Amino acid sequence: MIDRLKTQIQDLKNHFNDQEYVYRKAQSLYIGGHCQVLTRSDQGFEVLINDMDEIDQEVYIDNTKNNGFGYFLNNSKSDWDSYGIAALLQVVEEIQQPLPQNTMEGKAYTREGMIRRVMEERRQKARRAKYKIQWADNIYGEHLLINEKGVHYKITLRDFENETGYINNPDLRANKLGTTKHLMYAFDKLKSDNKLYNKL
Repeated sequence: MIDRLKTQIQDLKNHFNDQEYVYRKAQSLYIGGHCQVLTRSDQGFEVLINDMDEIDQEVYIDNTKNNGFGYFLNNSKSDWDSYGIAALLQVVEEIQQPLPQNTMEGKAYTREGMIRRVMEERRQKARRAKYKIQWADNIYGEHLLINEKGVHYKITLRDFENETGYINNPDLRANKLGTTKHLMYAFDKLKSDNKLYNKL
């Protein structure tokens, strides 16, 4: 398996030889820790990639082909690109790392466990974020969140107990988590500021 994966990576590196930025971006995503293997089986691998432009990408590497690997991006069969190569690099690393001896078989790579890990990482990013929010005139209104790069997002907060809402960021649709770090940030800000909460 490792040899097949490495061969696929080398073939793709050669394929994109005249487009070096494709492989460079893949390496940047991989080395920067933006790739997380969600599931791993004989049939294939699911990898979540937190792109640096804040839009998550869900990659599936199909291992059922007789020759090479199939590549799906956000549930659609795709031509190989930076996300696919980054996912392959992460899969190789995961396979080469032995599983802990005291870990029960079948528990190491459950989707639920990885989702909890991804959610916690988003929560940590939300706590470190330096966003600005222009609040609407009521708590359920359309608020405007501005990230560190000056990108504007419209957010609506719906369920304060489960902290769900809407944001016009493709990450909300792609990550299948029901939230984003932007929504987490907004809920944290409101819940920690009683004066603002009561005003809205």
